[in-house]
Amino acid sequence: MKFGELHQETQDLATQAIESSNLLDPPWKSSPEEPYGIRRFNPIRSEDTQRYKDMDRHPEVLKWMLPPEVLSNEDLDSLIRTDESVVEDHRAVWAIVDERNEALGWIQFYPDEILTKEKRKELGIPENALILETSYCKLFNEWPKYSRFIKDRDNLDTVTNYGIASSGLKQSLIKLKQMESVLSENLKIEPRPLFITGYTDLQNIASESALIKNNFQKVGTVDYEGEINNAWIVKA
Repeated sequence: MKFGELHQETQDLATQAIESSNLLDPPWKSSPEEPYGIRRFNPIRSEDTQRYKDMDRHPEVLKWMLPPEVLSNEDLDSLIRTDESVVEDHRAVWAIVDERNEALGWIQFYPDEILTKEKRKELGIPENALILETSYCKLFNEWPKYSRFIKDRDNLDTVTNYGIASSGLKQSLIKLKQMESVLSENLKIEPRPLFITGYTDLQNIASESALIKNNFQKVGTVDYEGEINNAWIVKA
């Protein structure tokens, strides 16, 4: 049966579903000069979920992940549906996008569970501070030969882009601070001091470069999932 032969109500529902699957938030930038923006993922848009999977399962990404495991489809769907406007949750997941509004990376924020009370006191972090950990990833355009994930694929992004993580992190820090300011204004309370932490493998120079470019300071090492990681922090 052709689309035009379907009942009108069915056609309307199908059209709405197609439109929803292609709907994207406009990219958010702190200034027009920034090369990349950030936006929410659309969990029902196949290109968004495919690009996240391409990042999540790339060998260069898995090398630095703890644990080095690919997300299940269920976990991925739950993750990219994260709503940063939920005050009690303190989580955000954004796509880092180019001028086409296509995802070239992702960045996440979630409550820090690594920094000890003693370390917080040593660093002079106020007790009422909001401390979020960040992690981020970029889309690699080259894959190992014969990789099963790219077999018969014809939609890989082959353009080389630079500065994705550092720009996405910069935009996100500004966005988070603005969100905290708006929240405190609505609740008529003082904004909480906002600190962002990052933890990197001792050999992960690329990840550390993005942190350094955004004024993170190295404050020692920590045990992270059984591995020694460098600890970084910045006040947003």
